[in-house]
Amino acid sequence: MKKYDFLKQLTGDRYYHMEGYLFPDTYDFFKDEAPEDAISKLVNNCDRKLTEEIREEIAASGMTIDQVMTLASMIQAEAADEEDMYMISSVFHNRLNSDGLNGLLRLQSDPHHVLSVPYEECDSRGHSGNVFQQVQHV
Repeated sequence: MKKYDFLKQLTGDRYYHMEGYLFPDTYDFFKDEAPEDAISKLVNNCDRKLTEEIREEIAASGMTIDQVMTLASMIQAEAADEEDMYMISSVFHNRLNSDGLNGLLRLQSDPHHVLSVPYEECDSRGHSGNVFQQVQHV
């Protein structure tokens, strides 16, 4: 998996290390297939979906691919449906782009605590006990 440049950005001890990178899709898996080969299929799919145009847009946004994937995972976890995703994304981006008055630099989102907490601090369900931990630099 060393050939995937976007995976080099993954740092830290997150509970779900590759959250957002393993796209839900239709895959063909085989009975005796090595786990590494199965994961490679998922990561290859992610690499194909991150087109050069998307990578350029991400770079122009001032965010890393990892920050965008983390934020997208948080938005998806918060949303009930696709329409909700647009509204939640808008709220998160407004908070991230705010001047920090009235605590708006915090995303104040429940699902993100699992994405931002080191593995060692989580229980068997991935919960840290601190629902309002802030995702840094997202």
